[in-house]
Amino acid sequence: MKVTVNGKVVELRQGMTVLEYLREKKVNPDGVIVVYNSDVLNREDWDATVLKEEDTVEILTMMGGG
Repeated sequence: MKVTVNGKVVELRQGMTVLEYLREKKVNPDGVIVVYNSDVLNREDWDATVLKEEDTVEILTMMGGG
C-alpha cells in the first residue's frame, strides 16, 4: 500500500500502525509529533491507528531553543 510520509510516497505493508512505522524507521517517539491526515495524532493513539492506502503522515521533530 502507498502512504505519503513527509512528502514522499512510501510502500508499506497492510495493517501497519503509526507506532510500528516509527519503530521500523528507528524514530525516537519521545522526540516527535505525528500529523495524520492533517490532524495532530495523540501519542496514545499511535498504536491503534492503522495506516491506510493514500494516507498522509508528517513526522515532525520537536526542537528546543531560545
